Amino acid sequence: MKKNIFISIIMVILNYNFSFANQGNNLDFKSFTNGQDFISINKDRLNLKYSNCKTHKNNGNISYKEIKLLLNEDEVLDINKHYDFLNDYQSKNFTLPFYSISIWAWYKTVAFKTKNVNYFSNFEQVTKRRNMVVPKELIRDILKFNVLNVYLHQGKHSKNNNKKYFGKFIINKKDNLSKCFNIN
Repeated sequence: MKKNIFISIIMVILNYNFSFANQGNNLDFKSFTNGQDFISINKDRLNLKYSNCKTHKNNGNISYKEIKLLLNEDEVLDINKHYDFLNDYQSKNFTLPFYSISIWAWYKTVAFKTKNVNYFSNFEQVTKRRNMVVPKELIRDILKFNVLNVYLHQGKHSKNNNKKYFGKFIINKKDNLSKCFNIN
């Protein structure tokens, strides 16, 4: 009798743990962004400006181009177009050129929404810089419309662990930045 109760308790614990673990795997853009527990980002932190286009070279060849989204002079996001692979994973999974966005903080989950694109990223970071390969269309929308909805779920390394934030970045328009990445 005690053995059956013990086995039943173990089974309940295992089922609970496995179902809880799978919730993160089943998370998608819609279920994440439809959550009601987002805190609005202070409006003073949502007005960004573009930096100039910067080209980085390696051995005389273009390695990547970069545009930063800035709050005052502080980096919020980096938008990148890569012409070079930085590691084996990239060379096996992407074709050149490819695009990425970097955020300089710890997050469990990040989602972006523009006029035409929803983007969702849900992976465990190993460094404070979260770099996400994103579709070209997302970058095109950001540069064309100068608006980006952002949904953020703080990670375990953050002082605001487990808090969720939402905001709509409005970016001061800068002429011809789409030429930096040759996106129309």
